[in-house]
Amino acid sequence: MNVKNNSDSYGNENMKFTAGDHTNRLEMALQGSQAGLWDWNIVTGEVWFNYRFYEMLGYNPGDFEPHVDSWKKLVHPDDWETVMEVLDNHISGKTKIYQTEHRLRKKSGDWLWVLDTGRVMERNAKGVPVRAVGTHMDINHKKKIEFDLQHSLRQQELLSEMALDLNALEEFPVRINRALQQIGEHTGVSRVYIFEDTADGLFCNNTYEWCNVGIGPQIDELQDVPYEVVPSAKKLLLGAEGRIYSENIANLPADLYDILEPQGVKSIIIYPLLGQGRFLGYIGFDECMRNKEWSPSELELLRTVSGIIANTFERKFMEASLENERDRANEANEAKSRFLANMSHEIRTPMNAVLGFSEALARELQTGRQQKMVRSILSSGSLLLSLLNDILDLSKIEAGRMTITPRPSALSIMIEDIHVLFLEQSKIKGINFCIELDEAVPPVVVLDEVRIKQVIFNLVGNAIKFTHHGKVILTVNYIPERGSVGELQIDVADTGIGIPESDLQMIFEPFIQQSGQSNRDYEGAGLGLSICKRLIEQMDGSLTVESRVGEGSRFMVRIPGVEMGDESEFVSVFPSIKEDILFNSNTLLMVDDVVSNLDAMEALLSESGLELVRASSGEIALSLLETVTPDLILLDIRMPGMDGYEVAKQIRGMERLADVKIIACTAMVVSDDQLREMGLFDGYLFKPVRRRELFSVLGRFMQYTVKESRGSKEDFTGNIATKVPLDDPPRLTEEVAGRLPELIAELEGPVTEQWKEIGNRLVLFRIESFADVLSDLADRVAVPSLERYVAHLMESLKLFDLEKIGAAVEAFPQMVEQLRGLMEKGNAGRKVFRKGSRK
Repeated sequence: MNVKNNSDSYGNENMKFTAGDHTNRLEMALQGSQAGLWDWNIVTGEVWFNYRFYEMLGYNPGDFEPHVDSWKKLVHPDDWETVMEVLDNHISGKTKIYQTEHRLRKKSGDWLWVLDTGRVMERNAKGVPVRAVGTHMDINHKKKIEFDLQHSLRQQELLSEMALDLNALEEFPVRINRALQQIGEHTGVSRVYIFEDTADGLFCNNTYEWCNVGIGPQIDELQDVPYEVVPSAKKLLLGAEGRIYSENIANLPADLYDILEPQGVKSIIIYPLLGQGRFLGYIGFDECMRNKEWSPSELELLRTVSGIIANTFERKFMEASLENERDRANEANEAKSRFLANMSHEIRTPMNAVLGFSEALARELQTGRQQKMVRSILSSGSLLLSLLNDILDLSKIEAGRMTITPRPSALSIMIEDIHVLFLEQSKIKGINFCIELDEAVPPVVVLDEVRIKQVIFNLVGNAIKFTHHGKVILTVNYIPERGSVGELQIDVADTGIGIPESDLQMIFEPFIQQSGQSNRDYEGAGLGLSICKRLIEQMDGSLTVESRVGEGSRFMVRIPGVEMGDESEFVSVFPSIKEDILFNSNTLLMVDDVVSNLDAMEALLSESGLELVRASSGEIALSLLETVTPDLILLDIRMPGMDGYEVAKQIRGMERLADVKIIACTAMVVSDDQLREMGLFDGYLFKPVRRRELFSVLGRFMQYTVKESRGSKEDFTGNIATKVPLDDPPRLTEEVAGRLPELIAELEGPVTEQWKEIGNRLVLFRIESFADVLSDLADRVAVPSLERYVAHLMESLKLFDLEKIGAAVEAFPQMVEQLRGLMEKGNAGRKVFRKGSRK
């Protein structure tokens, strides 16, 4: 329905009032509400506004055409889309009322927030809207309160975000630059920047800067700015107000104006950065587009931001100080590691000669007194070497350089070695050293054989050292966990002096021994347990202790996740003993810059059958290799001039020497894995070199024959099997003669079963148990053949002579057979037994 512009009514025959009457009444009703009234002819677009509408916006009637298009131009562009959507929904009948909050432009150019409410009042015969009436209510004050609240909340969020962000793990410049961007975008300023003071406080540097869109950076031009050219800066920043603030920089002191004006700054606020009472620099906020008036909340925000930034800088200096301390500590640790590595080389080099010559001399000396003195030298040298190794191990663990290298390993062989090593010591002290190896322990497990043996060696050694009567028991168990994986359990229990409860944790600290314990009474530096605990922890295991003073201690190793290994892959890293062997006319080139090392090596290899060639430098070795083709080269690593690595590289490049084996021989602190990974060496020896290790390594690459020892199997079995002459037999008492069949039955029964269990594996602690049983039998019935056999077996065990031990064990059936023959002849009247028994 079209609205008639020249009519004083709306053309509705049923309307009782004219348009003028209706408008007057609405005007009167709205005067008290201070609302602006609008009456819109939807068909023509004409809009009638009351006086209050014009007054709210600062206009006069006639300032703009009373048309809907004029009103549209007053709506804020950001609000226009929303207003049109709400209005269209009402006009189309989707909503019962039209209502929005939006901004209208005032005559001054400012914006006024209004609550715009209206409703379609008339429709034509087809139901099409033709007239709408509504009001504009001034809600500017309400909106300001809402905005201030939102702004305040956003500022709190911003401060929280900045505080958290500045504590992030990213690099310091990244955090600071992001903080400047956050505060700059929130306040809408042109530029945010930080100046830092130099150490002397005479200059400042623009170190961080954020610029808004269209604002040029100044950071490059503002470096090494002397405070003497802006004397007002620190005076104001450290003064009563503690800031530089101006909405118009023309009001600032001249020295500040002169430096700010060329940068296009119109308004500015600067806060000092203070840390522990020290002036660190300042943070500034520039406005270059207009003279800006900061609200109290904005000023408080910027002041708080400056405090957060100052704390961040203070923390940065503290972190830098800690990093410097850490770097110095790392440097000191590196220096210590280098020192220990160098000292290791310097100590091991002469130790190689001391121990090498001592071991060679011990084999040649005949008198017991001289051998005892040389053995003391070897024992003391080994103790010194053990201490050096402990110190180096601890240093590597602390530096994080200790590596664990799991390989297929035979625990039973390892335990037997430990038993052999400590058996004599335990016997001398009069204590019983027992092994309990559970049948569930797999033949081969995957672990670091060297480090596990080191741990067990330390624990057993300590147990024997601190036990004066009773026993030491080494127990090994394996508890299946899942599939082929289980927990390895190693316990070392003793009946020794025990440990006070207050010392149970302290004993695992390096260089610390339990209270009341003097290292004069118990030798050692207090490193063993500390190293053991750290090694086990590197294997993801644990080492714990329980103890009672005067009753003994139990050290418990638990290593979960230990895999069963394949027996076919087992190769022990501990060399087998091959001392009495003769090499088959092989040539060995020894390369070492220390003459005493060459002499000691030559002494150890005397009577080995090897043709020895010496070279005192890498250069000389390469020269000799032009005419000599050795079967194997013992190559020192650390030499002046051309070191062992370079020599090995050059040898590997010679096709003629492709089959020559090279053994690295070094006193340096380097792991066997490192040497293996280089691919230059076929094997390695660590100084000081022991004879059995040397022969074991050489025996891997060169053919040899076993030399006949003086206690060979043939001679030995002949001695024990020789029958006692019948022409001068000892007297045989009826008591002994009556017990002899029982003795033979026991030897052929349980003792023979025990002998069969030994087999040809030479498990020494089982052989010792076998020898003890025979010794008890020999004490009960004095039979010369049995006594001689037991004495020889015991002596061979005491000397750890594997050849003689093997021969004696193998000869056991012959000895039993001869005893049976003696018993049978005794029945013929020949008395061959002495009267009584040996006690």
